[in-house]
Amino acid sequence: NNNNNINGAAPAPRNTVVYAQRRGVNMRELPEAEETALVDAIRSALPPGVTLELFNGATTSMAESILLFSSALAVIGIHGGALTNTIFCQEGTLVVELGFPHPQAHHFVHVASGLGLKHMLMLLEPDPRGLGADTVHLVDGTVSAVASLVGKHVGSYSQPDRVANDEL
Repeated sequence: NNNNNINGAAPAPRNTVVYAQRRGVNMRELPEAEETALVDAIRSALPPGVTLELFNGATTSMAESILLFSSALAVIGIHGGALTNTIFCQEGTLVVELGFPHPQAHHFVHVASGLGLKHMLMLLEPDPRGLGADTVHLVDGTVSAVASLVGKHVGSYSQPDRVANDEL
């Protein structure tokens, strides 16, 4: 069970969807208009009480990253180092990786499998430089597909009932 309790602390409340940005990374960056459309669609698909947090690994401390990802119901991001933070996610978290079907890019499939996360690969437009592309583009229909997938996952999520110690 991967509930990522640190020093016996209770699991973080799960009320967040994380979008891992790649702004300023100079590799596999979405054009601003495509990223804005994706973020807006995800935000509009979320039920009340669930927030969308934009994650930038360059400006977030390790402690903040752990807290953010451990509270995530879903994580969306382009294949890259920011998705490594899914190791802090709780079991059952949805990980939507925007990437390529390259045989050397299965890192996050394996992480998700080992930690009980739900992984979905959404393909980007093919690019001859693949993982080394400076700019990547979403395939037509990806924005609505990701928003629908995340909305359904988050909407169907229910926090497990917890029994208080005094009820035992």
